[in-house]
Amino acid sequence: MKVSDPVSIMAAGGKFAYPDDAAETPDSLTTVYEFDGFNVQWEQATGIDLGPYQKHMVSLLSVITVR
Repeated sequence: MKVSDPVSIMAAGGKFAYPDDAAETPDSLTTVYEFDGFNVQWEQATGIDLGPYQKHMVSLLSVITVR
Protein backbone atom coordinates (compact mmCIF):
# COMPACT_ATOMS: atom_id res chain seq x y z
CA MET A 1 0.00 0.00 0.00
CA LYS A 2 2.53 2.71 -0.86
CA VAL A 3 1.07 5.27 1.54
CA SER A 4 2.43 8.59 2.70
CA ASP A 5 1.53 10.46 5.90
CA PRO A 6 -2.16 10.90 6.79
CA VAL A 7 -3.97 13.96 5.46
CA SER A 8 -5.61 14.42 8.87
CA ILE A 9 -6.02 12.63 12.21
CA MET A 10 -8.92 12.95 14.67
CA ALA A 11 -8.97 11.33 18.12
CA ALA A 12 -11.25 11.28 21.15
CA GLY A 13 -10.96 9.39 24.41
CA GLY A 14 -10.73 9.66 28.14
CA LYS A 15 -10.51 7.91 31.48
CA PHE A 16 -13.90 6.29 31.98
CA ALA A 17 -13.24 2.91 33.65
CA TYR A 18 -11.05 4.07 36.55
CA PRO A 19 -11.14 7.88 36.60
CA ASP A 20 -9.53 8.18 40.04
CA ASP A 21 -6.51 5.89 39.61
CA ALA A 22 -2.94 7.12 39.11
CA ALA A 23 -2.74 6.33 35.37
CA GLU A 24 -2.23 9.29 33.06
CA THR A 25 -3.23 7.67 29.78
CA PRO A 26 -6.83 7.26 28.56
CA ASP A 27 -8.48 3.87 28.95
CA SER A 28 -10.71 4.51 25.92
CA LEU A 29 -9.59 5.94 22.59
CA THR A 30 -11.03 6.22 19.08
CA THR A 31 -8.81 7.56 16.31
CA VAL A 32 -9.56 8.14 12.61
CA TYR A 33 -6.67 8.53 10.16
CA GLU A 34 -7.59 10.05 6.78
CA PHE A 35 -5.36 9.05 3.86
CA ASP A 36 -5.78 9.77 0.14
CA GLY A 37 -8.45 7.28 -0.97
CA PHE A 38 -9.15 5.53 2.35
CA ASN A 39 -9.60 5.99 6.11
CA VAL A 40 -8.33 3.88 9.02
CA GLN A 41 -10.27 3.80 12.29
CA TRP A 42 -8.53 2.57 15.47
CA GLU A 43 -10.47 1.95 18.68
CA GLN A 44 -9.26 0.63 22.00
CA ALA A 45 -10.70 0.21 25.47
CA THR A 46 -8.93 -1.06 28.59
CA GLY A 47 -10.52 -2.35 31.77
CA ILE A 48 -14.09 -1.43 30.86
CA ASP A 49 -15.34 -4.98 31.40
CA LEU A 50 -13.98 -8.27 32.70
CA GLY A 51 -14.59 -9.94 29.33
CA PRO A 52 -15.40 -13.60 28.64
CA TYR A 53 -12.54 -14.90 30.84
CA GLN A 54 -13.38 -12.73 33.87
CA LYS A 55 -10.03 -10.93 33.57
CA HIS A 56 -9.32 -7.33 32.71
CA MET A 57 -9.14 -7.12 28.94
CA VAL A 58 -7.80 -4.81 26.26
CA SER A 59 -10.21 -4.51 23.36
CA LEU A 60 -8.81 -3.41 19.99
CA LEU A 61 -10.63 -2.73 16.72
CA SER A 62 -9.19 -1.58 13.42
CA VAL A 63 -11.38 -0.71 10.41
CA ILE A 64 -10.18 0.32 6.95
CA THR A 65 -12.71 2.18 4.80
CA VAL A 66 -11.94 2.69 1.10
CA ARG A 67 -13.52 5.76 -0.45
